[in-house]
Amino acid sequence: GTGGADGSGLAGAGQSASGGMDSSSQSEAPELNEQERAAVQRLAAAVKSGNKERIASELLADGDTLSWLYYETFGEERYRYDGTEFRTDLAGEGMVLTGAASVFYGSFGENGPEGRCTALQAVELEKPRYDYSEGIWKDGRMDGAGVSGYRYYQGPPQGEAEEIRREGRFVRGKMEGTITYRNTGSDGVTATYTMEVKEGVTQPDDRWIPGPEEGVYHLEADDNPAYAYALTEEEMKQPRWVNLLVWDVEE
Repeated sequence: GTGGADGSGLAGAGQSASGGMDSSSQSEAPELNEQERAAVQRLAAAVKSGNKERIASELLADGDTLSWLYYETFGEERYRYDGTEFRTDLAGEGMVLTGAASVFYGSFGENGPEGRCTALQAVELEKPRYDYSEGIWKDGRMDGAGVSGYRYYQGPPQGEAEEIRREGRFVRGKMEGTITYRNTGSDGVTATYTMEVKEGVTQPDDRWIPGPEEGVYHLEADDNPAYAYALTEEEMKQPRWVNLLVWDVEE
């Protein structure tokens, strides 16, 4: 099915993506109480809007109810909401709760996200923020063009970036090839860095300048010579450029 034209994967009210006749052959998803149903409808409307800030605020506002729904009612099982009801059959379009404040929405296969899908997690540290991974998935892993990052949508805590964004190609959850990393401060100033990555690990080239501190490398921003991105030798060896919002927690 093509799902919602808006790309959220949620069919309009009353039309199930697969006609709704075959649900009896599946074991049923648990019944929701009125409070849970209302919270799910609010979340589904936010997802349908495609606005990440709205989705995050909804996850946080209804946090207690959604937490109860996921951990108690669903017993941490995953069900796909098709715009009308939760289904045990994952394959299709819709949204899946994967935690108290995390949701995947878009297109799914039997093994999780398949095709275009977004994972979004809301968290309130000093300030509310959402983390997200969006793009093409295969067998439950990011695999293809994608973007991941986070945004403090009501301004960042002191000294933190307001928004970071990593964009490029993912292979089985790890970034590969030329990627861009963009950092936006609370003052709206952005710094964009282009780098080469292999299996999620930074590949140093002659644009990375050593020093002045011992064991630290700096990469000048493409768009702003006043800014540089610093990594230690140790960090250079670590797979930093990977999808952190995984479908399968075993990864």
